[in-house]
Amino acid sequence: DPKGIWAKAANLPIHKRDLTKARALLKAAGYNGQELVWIGRKQEAQFAESYQRMLVEAGINVKVDILESGVMKERYREGKYDLYVGGATIFDEPVITMVPDYYTSKVTRGSYSNPKVDQLFDNLSAEFNLKKRLKIFKELAWTLHNDVADIPLLFEIRYVGMLEKVRGYGPPKGYSYSESGEYFKRVWLQ
Repeated sequence: DPKGIWAKAANLPIHKRDLTKARALLKAAGYNGQELVWIGRKQEAQFAESYQRMLVEAGINVKVDILESGVMKERYREGKYDLYVGGATIFDEPVITMVPDYYTSKVTRGSYSNPKVDQLFDNLSAEFNLKKRLKIFKELAWTLHNDVADIPLLFEIRYVGMLEKVRGYGPPKGYSYSESGEYFKRVWLQ
């Protein structure tokens, strides 16, 4: 949530589109137009194709592979891709939602690794004072930002409306986010 306490503590800059700078950075990084493969599911096809056009404008050669969900998960697990769209939701505890993406020994997708980030997560986990935690989180967020650990494309706000008698809706116990179909597995009417 861009208005939540964690986002406010991080106070990261808003990314602005700059094709000239993007092309210069790609050149400096030694990118020579080699094809990158973006994997996505059918429901993400329009999104992926839209971003493919934007990446091509910046000089990045991208092929979009739209896959069935099972094939997508297999390619993802095997690391047979260059790009994909992932999501994260930071609720009340960033350690729970961010560790699988950035803590070296616990990364479940990609291959990001930075010992400083690991230490900041350890410090964040050990600290109970909210003001101190927010300060640690700011350093963590800026380190990830400066490392370009990922590239934020959008922030999606999800609103859910339902009758008060609906109970049990939400992610499985112990998880702060999961595929939306999982939210309905324990729903009942009171």
